[in-house]
Amino acid sequence: MFSIVQPHTRLTRATLVGVTVVSWLAVTTGTAQAAGGTNLLPNGTFEGSGSGSLAGWSTSNASAALAGDGAGGGYAAQVSASAAGSYKISPSTKPIKLAPVGEAFQATAMVRSDVPGKSVCLQVIESGAVASTTEQCVKTTADWAPLPSVNATVVGAADTLTLQVRQSNGVVGDSFEVDSLSIVDLDTTTPTVPDVRAAAVSSTGIDVTWGASSDSGPSGVKGYSVYRNGSSTAVATLAGTVFHDTNLNPQTTYSYTVVAFDYAKNTSADSTPATATTTARTSTGTNDTWHMDEASGGIMVDSTGSHNGTWSSVTPGVAGDPGFDGTAYHFNGSSSKVTIPNADDLNPMTADVHIAFSMRTSQVPATPDYDLFRKGTSPQQLFKLEFQPNGQVSCGFTGSLGGSTLKAGPALQDGRWHRIECVKTSTKVLLTIDGTTYSKSATIGSISNPANMIVASHGGSEFFPGDLDELSYRIG
Repeated sequence: MFSIVQPHTRLTRATLVGVTVVSWLAVTTGTAQAAGGTNLLPNGTFEGSGSGSLAGWSTSNASAALAGDGAGGGYAAQVSASAAGSYKISPSTKPIKLAPVGEAFQATAMVRSDVPGKSVCLQVIESGAVASTTEQCVKTTADWAPLPSVNATVVGAADTLTLQVRQSNGVVGDSFEVDSLSIVDLDTTTPTVPDVRAAAVSSTGIDVTWGASSDSGPSGVKGYSVYRNGSSTAVATLAGTVFHDTNLNPQTTYSYTVVAFDYAKNTSADSTPATATTTARTSTGTNDTWHMDEASGGIMVDSTGSHNGTWSSVTPGVAGDPGFDGTAYHFNGSSSKVTIPNADDLNPMTADVHIAFSMRTSQVPATPDYDLFRKGTSPQQLFKLEFQPNGQVSCGFTGSLGGSTLKAGPALQDGRWHRIECVKTSTKVLLTIDGTTYSKSATIGSISNPANMIVASHGGSEFFPGDLDELSYRIG
């Protein structure tokens, strides 16, 4: 069990400012960041959150306790031999992984002992393709003193490095205290700034390209982070020099900056922003029909061959709507759905939309509803058909000019087949149930989003329990 060792009275005491652990923060716009030289040990000062901690450290042939007389104040780790022989303290997890050949590191530490005069060594250990140990040793005194720093350069490709503080030939009763441990990457050279270009390739896609950066440090450039529209969160991190941005909105301008980084997480300044505007898109007259006649295979086949869907937890081959040939799909109400991947020509823009299908169920949902067919989720532009708790079907659209939902017709949870049709025009929304049409004036505008089409689910909730057959989707 860990304990706190009280300070010892000594005639003199060396003072050292503890190394501050700094995480690799988000890149500051326009400013190169040198992360090399940052302590890679998460708790090298044993301060924890301020009340002392040994988290992140392990011992071998020894016990460890918190000491309240750390170098320069605060806490330290007291390591006591459990048996005769070598004993040590080391990080629980190796702090350096997949290091490139030639990358140079430096380890430092402070040490003292209540049993002075014993040789204690600071060691950096490389493992992987090459096994080697570099060390510096000092005889302990009762006062804090620095261990000689240890410089180690990686020899084997993708090797790991760790450090340890170790006393050889210990006996029970031997101990030492350590504090202010650190290991840093000595590379502080930042890569050059990428030269970035952006070009629209479709109404929903932009290609971002840049010339490779250079870095005179031993590891060279490791990769690039791409930022869109000034966000501090990268939309992509990759090793290459091309990023294909997809699922964008038509006729929209996007801005991109790219930052280069190396193994030590030194980063270049942000590139000059590159902008591009996606092209306009008009409806291509999409006219898809999914007969839902498949007996196996997991694919809901589009009769046009353009937009096949993938089903999961669906039971095919059930008796279908007698008004159509073939069979239908049964959905279990808990995990069944069909996903139709997004495609440019599934977004209706300003064109008319016609959706139709047959449904059969004997259940009504609790709040909010069961989803029958949708593309998009709020606050996106979208369209959706839902089965409401009162047994009615609703048909809703949200576009660039506004949104409108029409809920109408009789309750349909009677276990019989019903034919549903949902239509959007430039001036109204229409809902037809078994041949009876209800309408509502509406100005929707353009509808476009990057979402997949989903049948019988919201995506991960609001699953429809029942049967569906003969789904069609027409634009124009």
